[in-house]
Amino acid sequence: MENVKISILLATYGNLLTDKQKEMMTLYYDCDLSLGEIAEQFEITRQAARDSIKRGEDSLVQYEQKLGFVSRSDKINRFVNQLKKARADRNDQEEDKIIESLVDLVED
Repeated sequence: MENVKISILLATYGNLLTDKQKEMMTLYYDCDLSLGEIAEQFEITRQAARDSIKRGEDSLVQYEQKLGFVSRSDKINRFVNQLKKARADRNDQEEDKIIESLVDLVED
């Protein structure tokens, strides 16, 4: 999974991880530290750092699959952007269609 997506999942669900996993993942994805640097900081092997980060990634993906906050937020943002464009283009029929889609999404 790409780093940006993991960073977004980490920002959304990071507090559900262990403190150590969250810190390691933040250092790796947001601060761009290497596995070696993280291992040195936590006084563990490079492989142990990688394993912890991998477990954290797997947990974040599972949280998103079950809760879907990031996906839902992305959909809402897309609809809002489409609505802004429709308003700028003065397309009332398109606005109504997008608003209806937004309402359906929120009511789900």
